[in-house]
Amino acid sequence: MSMVAVRRTLVLLLIMLALTIGYLLSFDRTNESLPALLQGLPVNFEEAGDELQARLDVEFAPPFPEVELVHQFQQQGISVDAENRFARFRKGDFACTYIWDIWWQSEDAMVISFDAQVDAICL
Repeated sequence: MSMVAVRRTLVLLLIMLALTIGYLLSFDRTNESLPALLQGLPVNFEEAGDELQARLDVEFAPPFPEVELVHQFQQQGISVDAENRFARFRKGDFACTYIWDIWWQSEDAMVISFDAQVDAICL
């Protein structure tokens, strides 16, 4: 193997090592930076969506005032599109962006049901 090939291999290995270390250091192993509503959800996305929906049904038991729901989401740092009855929280780390989506239906300015989904977009 030529010296150029050896150097390229070493550079690639060092880059991979640096990326791996960067990923491990950036990975948030705690839920401290998540809104309270999203903390402690299961790792499995489908189970997390089901659990989130159950939490919504308890914490904001329908019928719940839509204005108050929007206010509480915004206080927790959850982005809200009230016109479309949609809320989203995104959190990214080195390799993935995690997404928590919440939809609701309302009648007469009162929330009557929720739907939730948890997903990720990864490199």
